[in-house]
Amino acid sequence: MYTDDNGRRWHGPHAFNQSAIRMNAPDRVGVYQILYTGGTAQQVAYIGIATGDTIRGRLLKHASGTGNRHLARLGDPTKFAFVY
Repeated sequence: MYTDDNGRRWHGPHAFNQSAIRMNAPDRVGVYQILYTGGTAQQVAYIGIATGDTIRGRLLKHASGTGNRHLARLGDPTKFAFVY
């Protein structure tokens, strides 16, 4: 479990790659975060709300570089994780 700065508990973190997303991301709507894990502490890089698509669907789009041009420019995906 990941706990954010406001004390909210999230499922994860899970690796930010298509395989981990398929295995761990829920097939439902909701809120998710992409965390930068390359530093000394995890930092929120992106907060998303899946409404017209599922969390899994949105994360798969992000991981493939589509769906959000800002996420496509994050850099090395191995330095990121997702929570929901």
